[in-house]
Amino acid sequence: MLKVDQYDLIRTSYRVYGKQIKQIARETGHSKNTIKKVLRGEHTDYKARDRQPFPVLEPFLDIIDGWLLADKDRPKKQRHTAVRVYQRLKTELDFTGAETTVRRYVRQAKQRLGLNGRIVYIPSDPEAGIEAEVDWGGCRAIIGGKETRLKFFCMRSKFSGKHFVRCYPCERQQALFDGHIRAFSFFGGVFPVLIYDNLTTAVQRIFRGKKRDLQSSYEKFRAYYNFSPVFCNPGQGHEKGGVEGLVGYARRNYMVPVPEADSLEDLNEKLLAAAHAYGTTVLPEGSTPSASFTKKRRSICSPCRKRSAILRRGRVKSTSIQRFLWIRTGIRFPPSMLIARPALCCMWIRWRFFTAASASASMIGFSATTSGAFNRNIIWS
Repeated sequence: MLKVDQYDLIRTSYRVYGKQIKQIARETGHSKNTIKKVLRGEHTDYKARDRQPFPVLEPFLDIIDGWLLADKDRPKKQRHTAVRVYQRLKTELDFTGAETTVRRYVRQAKQRLGLNGRIVYIPSDPEAGIEAEVDWGGCRAIIGGKETRLKFFCMRSKFSGKHFVRCYPCERQQALFDGHIRAFSFFGGVFPVLIYDNLTTAVQRIFRGKKRDLQSSYEKFRAYYNFSPVFCNPGQGHEKGGVEGLVGYARRNYMVPVPEADSLEDLNEKLLAAAHAYGTTVLPEGSTPSASFTKKRRSICSPCRKRSAILRRGRVKSTSIQRFLWIRTGIRFPPSMLIARPALCCMWIRWRFFTAASASASMIGFSATTSGAFNRNIIWS
């Protein structure tokens, strides 16, 4: 393609200085046909293609369009991204092309199908081993053949981007504490600073500025693990944008297609394996999250305690036991069973948790009293 200065040189040489086409071709290095073409018409740029060909991706175009069209009936936050489309093509259909080709086509297809969205990123350069962000997300999964609405707990290191994700049936305080403890075990320690929004399981009242009146149970939990909570301004979730992005990333990459599992524990095992595998994305400084996390591991967080605090001990109602078991196991025990058949429940709990103590992050003990209530002693580890 001739540039404007070459176009001007050829026409000036012929029209002003009277040079022959053969001489101009010898001086410029262009063919005589090119010189004649320049002399005949105006300067033109490259012509845009009416359709971009995808020779390697061509056999898969209808499949990709089908996935994107099916997303219209799916939850908005659990739809295919270009990366997820590429991963499915590679694993399910043995696609051998490049990811950039898939990205380019998916971008065009989403515009054509009316699924295009805009994403804005804010650059961040945090220090190693100082801060992590915590948030909750929502998703749907098929547990035991039944579609279930779940909540998933997320904790993300601001420095390395390494993250931990775990599903729960609700966002109650017991689930919040359990998510923290399992995340501390995953990271190998406790971050000095954790950033939250103003979740009611941790914050009782919001004052002007950054001052908060914390829930008593959360205050005891925080004091034991010796981390400092930082809460965002009300309605300003972008102040912890990293974990906000993680919620969407986990939903798009771990929950698409809608996951199926025999139990909640099986689903969480898959999420844990995915969190361990995460870390191949190249960061701006040229390293990966896993390599960056390993390199700075000693300074990332203080070591976990060998034993955790006893959060609560004493007589509790059967409904509290029922709620606790629902959060930990995903199974609802009738209150009548907890009162009338305490020995049976204790045997089931021992079989469910104590036989897998090496893989479990908690020990649960129950003892029945003569009045049918329970003395509960929960030791979090």
